[in-house]
Amino acid sequence: MNKEYLKYLFKTHRNLNIFLLVINLLFTMIYFINIHDVYNSASYFSIIFVIVIIECLVLPIVELSIIQNRRSVDMFYSLPVKHNEIIITTYISVISKIYIILLISSLPVILYSLVHISVIGLIGYLIVSFLLIACVSLFTMGINLKCNSIIDSFVILSGYILMPLLVYLVLEVFFDYNIANVILNFGYSLSSFFLPAAVYKIFYEFASMMLYNDSLVFNLGDYINVIVYTAIGLGFTLYELKNRKPERAEQITDAFFTYPLVIGVTTLCFLLSVMFTRMDFKDTILYVALTFIAYSIMNFVYIRKVTFTKKSVLLFVLAIVLSFGAIKLSDITDGFGLVYSYRNCKQIRDVNFHASIDLMEDDYKGYYIESYKINESQELIDYLREYQDNHVQKEHVINDCDSCTYHYYSYISIVYDDSLLSYRYSMNRSGDDGSDIRECFETLDKFNDIGIEFYCYDYEGNGMDYAEWKEAVLSALDD
Repeated sequence: MNKEYLKYLFKTHRNLNIFLLVINLLFTMIYFINIHDVYNSASYFSIIFVIVIIECLVLPIVELSIIQNRRSVDMFYSLPVKHNEIIITTYISVISKIYIILLISSLPVILYSLVHISVIGLIGYLIVSFLLIACVSLFTMGINLKCNSIIDSFVILSGYILMPLLVYLVLEVFFDYNIANVILNFGYSLSSFFLPAAVYKIFYEFASMMLYNDSLVFNLGDYINVIVYTAIGLGFTLYELKNRKPERAEQITDAFFTYPLVIGVTTLCFLLSVMFTRMDFKDTILYVALTFIAYSIMNFVYIRKVTFTKKSVLLFVLAIVLSFGAIKLSDITDGFGLVYSYRNCKQIRDVNFHASIDLMEDDYKGYYIESYKINESQELIDYLREYQDNHVQKEHVINDCDSCTYHYYSYISIVYDDSLLSYRYSMNRSGDDGSDIRECFETLDKFNDIGIEFYCYDYEGNGMDYAEWKEAVLSALDD
């Protein structure tokens, strides 16, 4: 780090620093104007964290734009300081500014809430806030160094943030339309795949720990997300520190890990989603054509002109072949073997059971039953294994029955400690005579016999025991 250059950066971007501080302080002022009690502090931090994340994704690009401009890049390389030292100093300047602005703007709220604040939570908040700012800024810095223009930096940055989300959506489509008894189990939300959401959740967890003495809800996926993105940023930064050339400024960003990778992954995800949805031929052709239009637009942004080369067309055709091959391979292997797989019973964390009956002729009134975190008993485990072996579902689509007199839906969900997947064994029944529901009561009776505690209700929320619930359902079907 160069101390003199650090001072220069703080002086040169003084107006930008003041502007960011004013923005943060405005939200602090709004907090005090609308305050009702100390618990409104959570709402304040919710907004401030969003602003901080945006700053971490934008400020490194703005401050290091000197290397992407033809007019200024020569000055950058002619400074009497090693260019590696300038880049490192710029990074330190960015994280210092964002962290100082966060501390100054949030200090009044922290002081106001001091009576309720946990000391351990406050220390954790201060440390984790700095680390998160450093991690996200390093990722942005690495992407920026990899690109040759500011526009490319923002586009590739957006692409890297969205690519894991697209992969997640492809997995969702695959499980929804191809494997009836397996569901994703990534925790609370998409945050395990979406960087801003993961960072926000970690921020907020430590703020809640500070304000309310809450226990920390540790979601490993969020931390893995941040670590992976930080590693990407660090790898790009270290590589570019040695290989960055001044003549790259304002040139096409054509490195493999920039536009080629983003365009390739995005296009393949679109096509896989189309294939896994199993639409009819006409709709499939339509969505493939729309994907090709999106692919062409991305290539235009990449090379700055409309052109169709043999290579680009062949790559798109290859993506179609790969996505079509993936769905065929899934058919041949019964969902890549997932429909037949099961884990060791000792790994079961909990078993959830839910059943619901909609009586469509009676204003959608009905009955439902549920049981969560069922105690593990060997008899239950043996029955679940037997049920799994005898009720493996290989259907590609679970059809709804909108025209039926009633709709019955029931499932057993098994969550494992070491898996990102939950296994859900459905007992879907739809019809007019009720025979399927009466058949399914054999399974419900078995669960009741081995001591599962059910929570039974009608759709108005009135509770009843299992025997009363069963009698009410059968009576409603007979009527």
